[in-house]
Amino acid sequence: MRNYKPLALALAALLAAPLASHAADSLNGAFFTGSLGQSWYNGDTSSLGITALHDHKTSYAATFGMRWNGWGWDIGYVDSGSFNYQSVLGGPRASFKLKGWTLGPNYKYMFNQHWWVGARAGFFRFNFVPSENIGKLTGTRYYAGIGGGYDFTNGVGLGLDYTYYAAKKQGYSLDFGDLMATVELRFD
Repeated sequence: MRNYKPLALALAALLAAPLASHAADSLNGAFFTGSLGQSWYNGDTSSLGITALHDHKTSYAATFGMRWNGWGWDIGYVDSGSFNYQSVLGGPRASFKLKGWTLGPNYKYMFNQHWWVGARAGFFRFNFVPSENIGKLTGTRYYAGIGGGYDFTNGVGLGLDYTYYAAKKQGYSLDFGDLMATVELRFD
């Protein structure tokens, strides 16, 4: 079955672009970000019967939030992609997905008229979903990220961000990091 989430995110960004022309300044007001990049999984899942795994896959994320004088909050969703693994017992190759919701504060600092740096952190509500029947894990941990970019107008900017997602539960380390290109659309 085909996954249409990345296409839906891209379509939402295109439909929202005309609204961004009515944007306030980049440090105040509502914003939407759409991101696409690479996830690096570097956890320890040996207690789940999965061999040591170090892999990277295409990932995507979307956030919506508000800012006041550079400080704000956002809520979002991230999908780290499907990671392949093989059980320590041999068996066929299988895969798992790590995805979840984010909620936390953010900060954006403009160091001239167009260039900016930013940071965000908060709670990460994750779902670990394996393709074989070894059990689904959910939990709440944290995320933290930094980035920078360029605002073309008060309503549209592009950036590059790195975010670390901690996803530990019952002794399993399911942490991953994302390096993503981000489009930010801002509204009054």
